[in-house]
Amino acid sequence: MSVLSAPKISAVLIVKDEEAVLDECLAALHWADEIVVYDTGSSDATREIAAKYTDVVVEGYWDDDFGAARNRALDHATHVWVLNVDADEVFVGPPEAIRSALRSGVTSRSILVESVDENAGASGTVSIIRLFRKDLYCFAGRLHEQAVQRPGATAPLSPRPLHHVKLLHSGYEAARIIERGKGERNLDLARRDLAESISRGDSDAAIALRKANVARSMSFGGSFDDALSFAEAAFAEGALADRDLATLAKAMCATAMLLDDNEKVERWWQRWHDSGENPVWALAWIAPWLARRGMVDELLSVLDRIPTTVVDPSGERFLKVDLAPLHVWALLMSGKHKRAVGVAIDAARKGRPSLVPGALTELFDHAGLHVSALLTEIDDSLWMTLVMQCVQDGSRSSRRFLEAMNAARPGDAAVLLAGSALAPRLSLEEAASWAIELRQQGFAEECPLVAIAGNEALDPRQRAIAGAMAVDIYGDDRALPGLGDALARVAPDDEAELIAQLDIVAPGLVSAA
Repeated sequence: MSVLSAPKISAVLIVKDEEAVLDECLAALHWADEIVVYDTGSSDATREIAAKYTDVVVEGYWDDDFGAARNRALDHATHVWVLNVDADEVFVGPPEAIRSALRSGVTSRSILVESVDENAGASGTVSIIRLFRKDLYCFAGRLHEQAVQRPGATAPLSPRPLHHVKLLHSGYEAARIIERGKGERNLDLARRDLAESISRGDSDAAIALRKANVARSMSFGGSFDDALSFAEAAFAEGALADRDLATLAKAMCATAMLLDDNEKVERWWQRWHDSGENPVWALAWIAPWLARRGMVDELLSVLDRIPTTVVDPSGERFLKVDLAPLHVWALLMSGKHKRAVGVAIDAARKGRPSLVPGALTELFDHAGLHVSALLTEIDDSLWMTLVMQCVQDGSRSSRRFLEAMNAARPGDAAVLLAGSALAPRLSLEEAASWAIELRQQGFAEECPLVAIAGNEALDPRQRAIAGAMAVDIYGDDRALPGLGDALARVAPDDEAELIAQLDIVAPGLVSAA
């Protein structure tokens, strides 16, 4: 099949106030056959920027449901294949890698999303299903939306990531904002607003608010030291209203963190906490900072002070379960394994992740419990997240977790395909076990024994034994080429031992091969 005859792809985004990042995102999608931008209520230049790249700019609406918004966006795509992208992500890699994947008969693929925060020095990569046929799949999940099968669809979602492409998630980095001049513009407006307020003879509280705005604009524009100095002077005057103080203190906490000035982080955080506003928001903010510094006891003390659910007067909701990864980690570090298990299970019950699969396996081991206690609690969205994390990690602990997932939901297609995708990492015993499971469920073409036999990067002895098992046990001739190649690569010193092993797993096959 040629590139021209490959299925067409619609790149689909949901956006709101994304002018700082949307240009770069859409420019990287120039190869897509169609770009659909569904706007949920922008007040900046987002729609105008989108219109430079596509005629399909939809003025949509927001109903506090990410999954529903993504599905409304899918409705405007005219092609069956859709690539779902966030506005602060940039596609990197050859588009042909995606085109090629569509020729292989698959109906979905995951893509590696690499997150980089240049200011905090943090990064990470996750595998997320972003490419699929919209007639077979849609989104589900109000907060952590995931691709799911549409009613009546039978094709399983594939956790296998595409090779050679990724989505680079950069977020709103300070350097990006400075480069585009937005910080400088905002600072000029804030200074003019302050001067006019003083000229009018406004109240001390009103002038203090405008001084706080100047400090925040300085930080937004990258002048971090100036921002902290100006904010300190504004605070010293004592005229800030509680809400305005809380807003300024939060911004200065983040500013001081960017400078790695822990003393100023603590000082401004205390002011935020004591501002008269609900302290839960300050407690929730400081928790990740304490974790990064390894302050386990302090982190647990903060978490103990946070209620299960908080809703502020504006309707903003905070759920303690969203801090489950930090909570489980802190309890694990303090040796409180059974409490950590309890938090992990509660988070799973509420559809929230805690630790990655390998770490969860080890946690339950330490607690003397089996991870099945958690697996019975999770929903389909979190289930797929864990499956893909198992594939991405591939460690023995993650593979054990995947085995437990298979036991919890026998015949689950995503789990079975993940077991197949891990073929290069499997021991022969594991490969034999997954081969049985896959073949029993009608996935003989995904047999890991065949995959191992044909993988030239693996030990030829392992390849030969895997190939022999596939041919002898299942009569799968697809393994013969790999078996022959592996035998030709075995070192002379290893031949006798290998022949003895082959006589056990597949008597008489070697001479025939």
